[in-house]
Amino acid sequence: MSVDVLLFWGRIAFLAGLYLFILYVVFALTRDLRSRSMSVEEAAPGELVVVDPARSGLSLNDAFPLMSETLLGRSPDNTVAIPDDTVSSRHGRLIFSRGSWTIEDLGSRNGTFVNGRRVTSRARLNYGDVMALGGVSLKLVRP
Repeated sequence: MSVDVLLFWGRIAFLAGLYLFILYVVFALTRDLRSRSMSVEEAAPGELVVVDPARSGLSLNDAFPLMSETLLGRSPDNTVAIPDDTVSSRHGRLIFSRGSWTIEDLGSRNGTFVNGRRVTSRARLNYGDVMALGGVSLKLVRP
């Protein structure tokens, strides 16, 4: 075989490999975008209503729509931001799954309480339950 034939087949193999790589990247990006669009938070059936704003600057009866996973805390990047010094930056998480709500304390400094009882891991919630995060109290209601 001559050098020209070997170079020709080498170029063909290189281009085939390059096209396969590009197809793999496109496939991986498409799969990633599809999975991200499926995991985008969806609205869930519920709202949090402020029943005791403490010193948060929130108003009585302010309402926050909930997502299937709702982060609660002082940091503005939470789903529900509660600007109160007694609320941790990442205080708690509400999760709607299989038709019911649960709340989880995320290691907050002042604790999370549901109807006066401290949440130590996860606790099931019902509509009408009152959650206390630091000094702020919120009620879970149907929208």
